[in-house]
Amino acid sequence: MKQLQLIVIAIVVVLCDAILQYFLWYYPAPSGSVVVSDPWLFYKLAIYYSSCFISLCTLPFLLLSLIKKIPQSVTYILLSIVLTIYVFLNHADHEYMRQVGTHYAIEMMNTYQLTSDNVLPLVGRVLSSDVRGSYSALWLGLIPLAMLGLLLGFRKKMTQGFEKLGEKIQNRAAAAARHPHVWMRVARFAPCIIAFAIALGVGGSGVALVFKESAKDPSKIVFNPSRRQLKTAPVFLTMIKETTHISRSSLTPDTARPIIERVQNDWIMRSNGRWKFKSPDDPFAKTYVGEKKTSDFYRPKKIIFVVVESLRGMSLPIFNEAETHHAMPFLESIVDGSAEFLSKNGLHSAYWKHYNTNGQPTIDAFFALHTGLIQHTTQTVASAFPNDKLMALPQYLKSHGYETSIFIGGDATLDSQAIWGNRWYDKMDYYIEWDDRLVFNGALDEIVGDDGANLDKSQFSVAWLITNHVDWTLPSDLGVDQSGKTLVEKMYQTMAFDDDELRKFITTLDEKGVFKDAIVVITGDHGYDLGEYEVEKSQVAGLEACRRNVTWIPLVMISNREDMPRGEQLTTASHSDVAPTILSALDIYDDNVFTGHDLWTTNRRITINTKYGNSMIETNDFTAVFSDPVDRLYSTHDYMQRSNVASSHPDVLKELRRLVDDYCAIVDYAYERGMF
Repeated sequence: MKQLQLIVIAIVVVLCDAILQYFLWYYPAPSGSVVVSDPWLFYKLAIYYSSCFISLCTLPFLLLSLIKKIPQSVTYILLSIVLTIYVFLNHADHEYMRQVGTHYAIEMMNTYQLTSDNVLPLVGRVLSSDVRGSYSALWLGLIPLAMLGLLLGFRKKMTQGFEKLGEKIQNRAAAAARHPHVWMRVARFAPCIIAFAIALGVGGSGVALVFKESAKDPSKIVFNPSRRQLKTAPVFLTMIKETTHISRSSLTPDTARPIIERVQNDWIMRSNGRWKFKSPDDPFAKTYVGEKKTSDFYRPKKIIFVVVESLRGMSLPIFNEAETHHAMPFLESIVDGSAEFLSKNGLHSAYWKHYNTNGQPTIDAFFALHTGLIQHTTQTVASAFPNDKLMALPQYLKSHGYETSIFIGGDATLDSQAIWGNRWYDKMDYYIEWDDRLVFNGALDEIVGDDGANLDKSQFSVAWLITNHVDWTLPSDLGVDQSGKTLVEKMYQTMAFDDDELRKFITTLDEKGVFKDAIVVITGDHGYDLGEYEVEKSQVAGLEACRRNVTWIPLVMISNREDMPRGEQLTTASHSDVAPTILSALDIYDDNVFTGHDLWTTNRRITINTKYGNSMIETNDFTAVFSDPVDRLYSTHDYMQRSNVASSHPDVLKELRRLVDDYCAIVDYAYERGMF
C-alpha cells in the first residue's frame, strides 16, 4: 500500500497547486490589468500540465518504494519535499508572470539582477500595492509550506491507516476467494499496479503531448509555442526550455546566405542609395558611397536626448486623437510649434506620428536607440552578448570630437545599463532615487558646466528618465497624495511631473543660449499595456504582446537645420533609425551595421519589434502583429488597432510575415556570431 500512499501525496500536491493556480488565472495582475480574458481555458490546462509533471516526478519514488532496503519513510519524506519545492517555485513563477507577463526567463533574470540596490524596493512597492491584496503573493507562498507540514505531520497516521486498509483488502479477498493464496497476492500487488497506472497514465499523456508537438517542429522544446501552452507550462519545463535555447539560430553560413541577400536587397531598396554592403556573408556591414556635405559644413555643438520612461504615444492627444487628457502640455507645445523658445531661437520641430520602440523592457529600448539595431528575438542583448562589439552612437560621436555623457534615472546596474553606459560614454551617472529632477540637473550641469565653461564644447548628452515608470509614484517630497488614484490617474500625474521638469530643463538651456547650436531629440523608451485590448481566448496581455499600447511612443526632434523635416511625419520610424539619423545630420558616415535608416532622407522604412517569439512589423501602410494563434493586420493609420483586415489582405500579411522572419532570422544569426 505504500505506493498508493505516494500517489496520495501527489494528489494533495495537485490540489495545493490548483489553489495557487486559481489565484493566478482568476485575479488581475498587480497593476489591475487582466492576465487572461478566459481564465477557465488557461486554468484547466495549467492544472493538467502540472498534474502531468507531478506524476512524472512521482514515478522515480514509486520505483524506490519497491526496494525493500529503503525505508518507506525515506521515500515519503523525499517526495513530499521535492513536490513542495516544485509547488513553491511554480507559485513564484506565477507571481512573476502576473507582473511581467511571461515565465521566468534566464536572460531576463540575468538582466534584472537581484544584487541591484533598487530591485527590492521596487518589488516591495509592487507587492504592497497588489490589487489582489497587499502582500498576497507572500501569504500565498506559505501554502506550500503548510502543505509540507501537513504531509510530514500526518505521515505516521497515514502509514498506519494504509497498512490497516491493506490488511482489510487482503483478508476480504482471501475470504471471498476459492483460492485464498492467489487472491491475497493479487490484493497485495493491486495497489502498486494502480499507483503505477495512475502515474504512468497521467504523466505519460503529457510526454505524448511533448513528442507530438516536437514532431511538428523539432526546434520547439517542451510545448508548441502557442502562448496558451507556454503560459500554462510547469516552471521546471519552461526552465528546461530556457536552458536549451541559449543559442537558437540554426542558420549556417550557407543557409544564411540567401536570406542575407534578400535582407540586403530590401534594406537598399528602403535606403537613400548612398550605402553599399561589404559582403554577402556579413549581413549589415556597409560603407558609404554617397556624396558628403561641403568642406565648410558646420556641425552643431550640442546633441541632446531626453528619453521618458514608458511614454505611450497612446496617452498623448497630439499623437492619439482618442486621448482627451492633456498630461504634457509643454511637450505638445513643442510638437505643434507654439513653444516660445522655438521662434525665439529660429528653431522648428518635427514629430513622427508612426514611431515605435524596437524592444521592451527598457534595456531592449536602450540598446536599439544606441546601436541602431533590431533586438534579438528571444534574448536580452545586454547580458546575452557582452563580448560583441556593439558600436553605439556615443562611440561614433567620440571619434569625431564630441564629449559624451548619460544620466540615468534609477539604478543603472539593475538591467546592465551601467556596464554598457561605461563602455560607450565618457561619463555616466545614475540616481537610484527615481527622481527625474536629479537626472535633468545632472545633464544640465554637464551641458553648461561651471559658469558656462562647457557651452563651447561639442557634447552629446542624454537624460534617461525614470519617474514615469510603473507603478507611477511621484517623489515623496512633493507631498502629493496618490492614494485612491487609479493606475491611469497616477500615470497622468507622473507624465505631468516629467513635462514640467522638461519645461524647466528646456528653459534653462534656452537662457544659456544652447539652442542656437543644437539638435534635441525627445522620445520614450517603450509604452505599457494598460488593458486597452480585449484579449482573445487564446491570447494574453503583457509586454510580449507587441501591440500598439506597448510599442507606440513619440519621437520629436528640434533644430534650426533646414534639412530637417518640419511638423507631422507620417512615415513609419523606430529607435533603430535614430542613430543613423543623427550621424547623417552631422555628416558622419563611418562604416556601420545599423539596421535602421536616416529619418531625414528616407521614407520607405519598416519597423520591427520582437518579444518572446511574438513580433510586429510596420510599413507606411500596414501594421502586422504575429502572435500565435492569431495573426493580425491593421492599417497603420488605425491607431487603436481596432479593425483586423488580415482576411481581406492575405497577400500583404504573407509578405510581411516573410519580411519579419527574414530580418529576425538574420539579426539573431548576426548577434550569435558576433557580427555586431
